[in-house]
Amino acid sequence: MKLSKKIFFLIIFTSSLIVRSQQMEYNSHYVFNPYLLNPSMIGDGEKNIFLGYRKQWAGFVGAPEIQQITFDSPLENKKSAIGFRVSNDITNVIGRTSGYLTYKYKVRFSKESDLSFALSGGFFQTRILFDKIIALDKFESVLFESNQKYTGFDADFAFNYRYKKLVIGALAKNILQNTVVYFNDNDTKDLNYSFIRQYNVHAHYNFSLKSDNFHITPIFLLQSVQGIPFNYEANLLLDYTNKYFFNLNYSHKNSAGVSASVLFDNSIQISYTYELPTNSLLNYSFTSQEISIKFLLRKNQDFSKLKEIEDLKNQNNSLFEKTDFIEQKQLKLDLEIQKNRDSISSLKDSLNGIVYGLERVINNLKYDSKDLDSLIKKATQSIKNDSTFKNNYNNDEISNPESKKSYNVIIGAFKDFNNAKDFKQIYIREYNISPKIIRNKNDSWYFLRDESSNNIKILLKRIKELQNLDTKKIIPGNPWIYSE
Repeated sequence: MKLSKKIFFLIIFTSSLIVRSQQMEYNSHYVFNPYLLNPSMIGDGEKNIFLGYRKQWAGFVGAPEIQQITFDSPLENKKSAIGFRVSNDITNVIGRTSGYLTYKYKVRFSKESDLSFALSGGFFQTRILFDKIIALDKFESVLFESNQKYTGFDADFAFNYRYKKLVIGALAKNILQNTVVYFNDNDTKDLNYSFIRQYNVHAHYNFSLKSDNFHITPIFLLQSVQGIPFNYEANLLLDYTNKYFFNLNYSHKNSAGVSASVLFDNSIQISYTYELPTNSLLNYSFTSQEISIKFLLRKNQDFSKLKEIEDLKNQNNSLFEKTDFIEQKQLKLDLEIQKNRDSISSLKDSLNGIVYGLERVINNLKYDSKDLDSLIKKATQSIKNDSTFKNNYNNDEISNPESKKSYNVIIGAFKDFNNAKDFKQIYIREYNISPKIIRNKNDSWYFLRDESSNNIKILLKRIKELQNLDTKKIIPGNPWIYSE
């Protein structure tokens, strides 16, 4: 039994060497779901949900098998996007389950070029699948009842640059290079299994044919695990009306395959891949197959506009791009014209208000100044001849209880009632004085009365206070006293 344990750990060690280049899951459907190729390419269209399954080298014991789920969505500003990816990968007796969150940000240089960055981070768990080990001795299965697991955190970083229909990108995986330790109960020699950084560099260009209904996109990919030379891969993706897809794939010293995909009802895309090995496994007919389904979650299902949306998203027609630029420029001009119209209308209303105010002032100034001067002179003389005025002025009394006559300090006289109201508001605003509007005996004038009393001394003192306030800035002439 001790020997079996040693053999088991030898199997693990040998398996780790075999899957060294297979540490990160391999798939072919990145041509239909760019998230699998480069996380910085998410969120360039509508929301997507992707479900994928791949069985590699079917019939080969311990061959890789993977299930994947991804989701991505653009944010409101269209410059950012978020997504998540969950995968479960089994190779021989080693299993790996991971879940990553992705954030992408796009920097626009112009309508024809931009640069996108993405950072993915999440947790993974690796485990030894003892239930997949076939022991020669049935009693030896007891040795493998306790599964060994390791959970850690890792991150990926990616970017891509787009110029018109050309896209160039790169990705670095396993940035933290975690090391998994499997414990050997038989001795003190534990098995260390390290995740090595993986890099890929890719490029593709979209060619449009026949009125933008037919597209051909060559895709080139270089992949390498740190310390191992790059392995290259090439695809030729054919697309008709963004609904029917056909892809030819070649992976150097690995496999060659064909893929087909159909978009149903502009919302569900089903894809299938069939591959044959091009290495030493070719003689054993170990084929690889992959199937996936993608759900396109559109905001509305107005299918009459879907073609226009797809054209704008892919920017596959240079004439369409120019037309869009002209329309945007025309829209800005229309908004500017409307803004100018609103400004002119507002200015016109302001000028009308000024003209109306000037007309009211002019009407107020049209009265005969001699008429007002005569009125003031007459009122002043009448007060001086008043015996009550003489008695009050010569005595130190504050008021004369026997007098029933009231005197008023007038700070403005107007023919028009509206003008009297306007100047009252000016006094309130400028001098914090709130005069009262009264009529003269003949109802020919509107007076602004500041103060009223039957004691002349008090009113004369008030007139001096008003003169110190320099009310002539508002109404020519000095305040005067009027008797009702």
